[in-house]
Formats: sequence, C-alpha cells, structure tokens
Amino acid sequence: MLKDLRLELMDKNILIQLKNVDFSYDDQSVLRNISFDVDKKGVTLIYGENGSGKTSILKIISGLLCPSKGTISNLSKINIGFIFQKSILLRRTVKENLLHTLHAKNKLTYSESVEVIRKVLTKFNLIDLIDKHVMKLSGGQQQMISFCRSIILEPELLICDEPNNNLDDANKKLLYDFLEEYSKFNKVLIVSQDKDEISNICSSIYNIKDGALSEVNY
Repeated sequence: MLKDLRLELMDKNILIQLKNVDFSYDDQSVLRNISFDVDKKGVTLIYGENGSGKTSILKIISGLLCPSKGTISNLSKINIGFIFQKSILLRRTVKENLLHTLHAKNKLTYSESVEVIRKVLTKFNLIDLIDKHVMKLSGGQQQMISFCRSIILEPELLICDEPNNNLDDANKKLLYDFLEEYSKFNKVLIVSQDKDEISNICSSIYNIKDGALSEVNY
C-alpha cells in the first residue's frame, strides 16, 4: 500500500515518462534503452556532442518521432512548446507569425491577440519588429521571434533545441533569465553543447553519449 502511494505521488510530479526507449534511423541505432522522467518544474539540460542523439530524444518526447522500441506515457495530455535549433517561421510579418500560433489554439479576438503579442514582444525588447517581415530580420532576431512564438501559449513543457543559436550576449541573458523564472511553474527541457553556459539555471543535467543517457552530478 505504501509503495502504491509513493508511485502515485511520483506520477503526479511527472509530465512524460520514457521507459526503455530505443530509436533507429535507416537501421542505424541512435538511442539505446533510454529511461527518463520529465518532471513538472525546473530546467533540465541534456548535453552531448553532435550526432549523440540529443535532438532525437527531444523529438521523441514531443511526439515528432516514434520510438523503435519502448514506451512513452502521458504524451497527449500536455501543451508542449518547441524551440527548434534553426528558426522555422512563416514568410510573413512578426505579428502574423504570432497571430497564426494564437489563432490555432485560442479563442481570443483579434484585438486581444494583438495585445498578447505586444506584451510578449515588449518583454524581450522586440516590439519595434512587430510589423517587420521575418525574412528581413537577422538570424538572432528570427531566433528570438521563434522563441516568442513557442512561449506565447504558455506551454507546460517548453522544449529548447540549442536555443542560444545566433544570439548575442544581451539576448542570451534575456533568454536564460526568462527560462529560469518560467521553470518555477513549468518544465523547461534544453539540449545543448554548452553545458557550462547553461548549467547555473539547471535543476538537473544529463549527458548523452553514443545513444545512452546518464545523469550528471554537478
């Protein structure tokens, strides 16, 4: 009975659970026997070299890839935001990109949506870009707009694949400060090669090497 109670309490603190997950691509093993709990709060970093399987594990957690073997629990029950390593934006203005995201999942009026967009952009010193076409922005600005689009629906799980790509020091600080604050109430999961740069905001750190995942004491 006590064991069942402990399991129930543990499950209430977990958003997604991977058990014995394998993933292969073109018959090449990418992930091997991954067991990993995504809890409800805090920042978790997964770091490793290129080709180690970092992006694959994020895509499996977010449902963009299916594992070759193993199980994933609770995937369909939460709102997930995803910041891709390379910005993927509509060839429209900044406002239109963010409106597209809001209208897809919300019942806000146009004026209410624009107000939400203005608040998010202002928070990251981007309000002057609201009517700019995204193709006329720098790589760093595109990355920040992509970030704004990912958080505008306040996802319970925010997945970040190398989120500091193309960002200068000022925007990196804005990003990390926000993620640290956001993680007090939601989950942030980051993959990056820059462990030293991100570790100070992390509640847990994992290393992935040759498709195997292990927790790191720091």
